[in-house]
Amino acid sequence: MGKEADGYVKDGLSLTKRLHKEIAESSLSSDDAKRLKSMAAEANKLLVNLRRQLVDDANSNSVREAILKQVMKEELIDRDANAARISDRQRLASERVHGIASLAQRSEDAVQQINASIVSLCPWQIGLSPSVPMIAAARATHT
Repeated sequence: MGKEADGYVKDGLSLTKRLHKEIAESSLSSDDAKRLKSMAAEANKLLVNLRRQLVDDANSNSVREAILKQVMKEELIDRDANAARISDRQRLASERVHGIASLAQRSEDAVQQINASIVSLCPWQIGLSPSVPMIAAARATHT
C-alpha cells in the first residue's frame, strides 16, 4: 500500500474519532447525537474497509510483480537456450556441408605443420628437396 494512501486513511480515522468525541461532548439533542454518531461510525467502517482493500491490493500487486519477474527470467533462459540450440544446429549443418572438405583441409594443414617441424629439427636440411614430391608420387602410383 502506498504511504500516501495509508496516511489519508489514518487521517480519516483520526478525524472520525475526534468527531465521535466532539459529538459526545456537544449539547445536541440525543436524536441528533445518535444520528451523527451513527454517521461517524459508518464513515469509520468505510475507512477501515478501504484500508483493508488497499493492503490487499498492495499484496496482490507484489505477488503479480514477483510472478512477472519469474516469467521474464524463465523467458530469458528459454531464449538463451534456444540461441545455443540454433548455434549448435548451424554448426552441425555447416560441418555436414563442408565437413569432408574442411576435414581434409585440416588434415593437410596438420601434415604440413608436422613436416615443417621435422624439417626444422634436421640440422643438415634447409627444406624439402625438390625430388621428394616426385618420389612420393611415383611411390603412390606403384602401390
